[in-house]
Amino acid sequence: MTFEDEFDEPAFQHAVAAAREAAQDAAHVIVMLKQRPDWASHRPVVELIFYLTLIDYETKALIHRLMVSSDDRYVWEKYLALHLHEALQKVPKRISDAIREISRPGTPSHASPAKYLAASQKLKEELKPINTDKDF
Repeated sequence: MTFEDEFDEPAFQHAVAAAREAAQDAAHVIVMLKQRPDWASHRPVVELIFYLTLIDYETKALIHRLMVSSDDRYVWEKYLALHLHEALQKVPKRISDAIREISRPGTPSHASPAKYLAASQKLKEELKPINTDKDF
């Protein structure tokens, strides 16, 4: 049985909508928190969360289009591959930037750089097979 045979379009469409809502909610949190005097202490982590939720939404939306648009499959495969390639290049940098910012002396952030560094290392290990895949 192939992925196409198991593809549950209504369920996936629901997942796309949920991911869109999460990205919109994260953007709304940024707008609201920018008005608070302690925004600087939240900014690096909240912006990273927004970036990751946006990648999640974009990835799901592209996969959905790929699966339901058989006539245009090549186009959606191309955009999905470009999107994933960009994410693989930028996500580690965005995480490193957030870690560097919350690790600065005198930073107002209360986030734990050690936890973010550990998560970053785990992500690096998880992505290693993709990053070493010569076909990708």
